[in-house]
Amino acid sequence: MQFFFTSLSYIRSPFSSAKADEKQHNVHTKSPLCACRKVLCVRFQSSLLRIKTNGKDKITLRPVPIYEQSGAGRRMVTLLYTISVESVEDATLIMVVLFFLVCVAKLGINLPNMLFKLASKMRRLDALDHEHCHLDFGALLSPDETNRSSKYLFCIQQKFESFRKTGLAVWADSVSLAAYLVCPSLLSTRIQRACPRPSREDVSRFISVMPRLDNQRIVELGCGVGVLSLVLQRFLRPETVLATDGDENAVKLAGSNMERNDGKHVQVQQLRWGCDSDINQALCAGKRRPVLFDVVIGSDITYWPAPLGLLKETILKLVTLDGYVILAHKDRSKSSSRVFFDSLSTHFRENFHIFAADLADDVGQTGGDLSEEDGMHIFIYRGLLLPQGRKE
Repeated sequence: MQFFFTSLSYIRSPFSSAKADEKQHNVHTKSPLCACRKVLCVRFQSSLLRIKTNGKDKITLRPVPIYEQSGAGRRMVTLLYTISVESVEDATLIMVVLFFLVCVAKLGINLPNMLFKLASKMRRLDALDHEHCHLDFGALLSPDETNRSSKYLFCIQQKFESFRKTGLAVWADSVSLAAYLVCPSLLSTRIQRACPRPSREDVSRFISVMPRLDNQRIVELGCGVGVLSLVLQRFLRPETVLATDGDENAVKLAGSNMERNDGKHVQVQQLRWGCDSDINQALCAGKRRPVLFDVVIGSDITYWPAPLGLLKETILKLVTLDGYVILAHKDRSKSSSRVFFDSLSTHFRENFHIFAADLADDVGQTGGDLSEEDGMHIFIYRGLLLPQGRKE
């Protein structure tokens, strides 16, 4: 089997004319010279690639010029290459070769990006072993400030043991969601880092529906070590911020982090999803009687095998009729279903979704795992439909 390649060469032709072009176009398929309008001519043989077996052409790659008619005459705009084969075996061979070449080309283009993402995920796995996680929100929330104050700095204690007890670590979604809630415009300025990238119209629409959290009663479900509630309390002016978790160890660790980072105005308590006594106690946070919350938030609490039915029941018992539910979710190997989010949407008048960029690497070294996607999903639900049996 022999391979024959011929080259393409470009020749200046100052004497070309419309009539000459027309004449050369008519005989193009038989002539070795193809003239283009004005100064360019392309010369090639009838086939650029021939694969021969026993002296016979088996596979032939032929160039076919594509012309465009304009006011100045006809000009060639591109070359279309056609492949001719004599048998099914030859067609299979050429398809395999082309597929291999495409794979090699794509690998060469994407390999640096793949290695960078792998290194980032390995760093996040390594971060889970650290006792403290140091976060700096200054680059995101105050990029133009040269001498940033210490208010942007957080030192979060974590005690990660295994992926069966994930609440005792700092995860990327809580950091990213906190930044987006404090500064919604980050959705627009970081749009190029989201993949798949949402349109600017979708981003603008999503920013317009994000609630203002000043003077609002906020409860966080599954707070873990308390990063999200701590950031909202420091940079915004909410009426109440209640951080809750069903794990006693997580509640203790979150309380410790509030004291370490001057989060004394954040209340921390245990709330087991579906437990009416815990829900009633949460509704009394900062009040003498039960009062519903304006905003219910959660980050990375919809992973498998979380009790999502109890989570939905708890959300519906906590939020006001005109309140908001904001959830951040990251797809993983066992947590990529949209059933829970679709089910929750049936209880609200409006729901919104966007795929946003992961901002955690701009803040600090947070935890993660190898199966998680690069970005994050943010869901917003607004306008609760009154559940049966509930009186507002």
